[in-house]
Amino acid sequence: MVFVGLAIFQNLTETEKPEAKPTVKNAYNIKNNVYFDDELGGWSWTPYFKWPASPGTKITCEVTAFDKSGKSLVADTFNANTLNDGTVIHYGEIRDTTTKAIAKSIKSFSVKCTE
Repeated sequence: MVFVGLAIFQNLTETEKPEAKPTVKNAYNIKNNVYFDDELGGWSWTPYFKWPASPGTKITCEVTAFDKSGKSLVADTFNANTLNDGTVIHYGEIRDTTTKAIAKSIKSFSVKCTE
């Protein structure tokens, strides 16, 4: 009877393991990309950047833009893919537009992506 109880306990503990947390890697080659997007009718601000992953890797990225004093101005979370050289491109709906004043105030970015 003790052996059955141990086997059941071991089985329960093995199936209740927490899910692995996604890996967060650092983006690199981050370059400002502010321009007026005629198609979207607003100022696009999401930077160009690269992320260390195999080509075609689907990732979710969170980008925050800051002014020269470090104040957060705008943020966006989006789905993306990596290209052969690590460049990240959006897919799906693009929502990264803002006003001209905010777009022109952007001086730095925080970029976090997960697989």
